[in-house]
Amino acid sequence: MKKGRIVFLVLLYVFLLLFTLVMEWLAIQEILVRAVVNLCTLGMTAVGAAVFTQVYKKGVSEEKEPNQLQELPQPVFDREIYLAFAKEKMLTRRETEIGLLAANGYSNQRIAEELFISETTVKKHLTHIYEKTGVQGRKGLKEICYRIPPY
Repeated sequence: MKKGRIVFLVLLYVFLLLFTLVMEWLAIQEILVRAVVNLCTLGMTAVGAAVFTQVYKKGVSEEKEPNQLQELPQPVFDREIYLAFAKEKMLTRRETEIGLLAANGYSNQRIAEELFISETTVKKHLTHIYEKTGVQGRKGLKEICYRIPPY
């Protein structure tokens, strides 16, 4: 977009120069014709200045944005952290599997479909996970599995 505006600006000034040169070359003495050409020249100068200002402001703001707004690192799901946690809390293989899916945001229904078990079984396993680990619900499981990467 910036490149297109610069090309437009250059073309505008080329036409401005051509208008002025043609007027002088033809040695136009009629006041009305000279006034029209001068008004057109002034109009194109104003448009050119506006485009130049817009391009310049955009260039300055693009340069400052990365320094002003520093993005904070987003938490990243880390499966290894959860597996170590599950091992430490002595979760069974199935509880580990279900807890990992729950921490990834899977619903009970989706977990049941993925593992070919009933939703009631999923709920029972989640209850056991919460009891063994002392974690309060899915949010607690998610908090265990996410880490914040270094800057």
